[in-house]
Amino acid sequence: MLKSLNRWIILVGLLSAPFTLSAQTSQEREAQAASFLVQADDAYAKGDYQKAVEDYLLVVRTSGSKMNLSRAHLGLSLCYFYLSDTENAKKYILRVLEIDAQKEVSPLFHPQSYVDLFNEVKKESAGRLGPGIAAAPADVFAQVNDFHKWEAWSPWAKLDPQAKISFEGPPEGEGTVMTWSGNSMVGEG
Repeated sequence: MLKSLNRWIILVGLLSAPFTLSAQTSQEREAQAASFLVQADDAYAKGDYQKAVEDYLLVVRTSGSKMNLSRAHLGLSLCYFYLSDTENAKKYILRVLEIDAQKEVSPLFHPQSYVDLFNEVKKESAGRLGPGIAAAPADVFAQVNDFHKWEAWSPWAKLDPQAKISFEGPPEGEGTVMTWSGNSMVGEG
């Protein structure tokens, strides 16, 4: 019995090791990205924009965190702005807005000409960027809490309009069940 239990413990440990290692690797990457951000911000503050660009690019290559990526892209756009490279400044402003379409910059912290450039890129790309969710939380909850309403907004519904959908239980909330069977894009569940 003890021998069998030890085998199970070892087996569970071996099977879970890749998940533990990948979590550590992700944490290590984010710690490294945070370190690169500090270096980049320091170089930026000293006016060494070329060095700051190198460090911000390391953040972009290293991090998966939206916050770190947004900070790095904003830093890159500012560095290129100060290096008089408007094309790259616009490119990285757009990347900031792809992460956070609601992002704003203020002339309290940035030159007015940079704020104008940022707002110009934001205006030009307004139709291409996701609109975010411009609704009250209660309205959003009402849409996701009732499976019958999902077809109106779900991207999966567009992938197979012919999918067979059925509902069980109460019309909304806890205990509601939705099942579907569709093409290879949506599968079944």
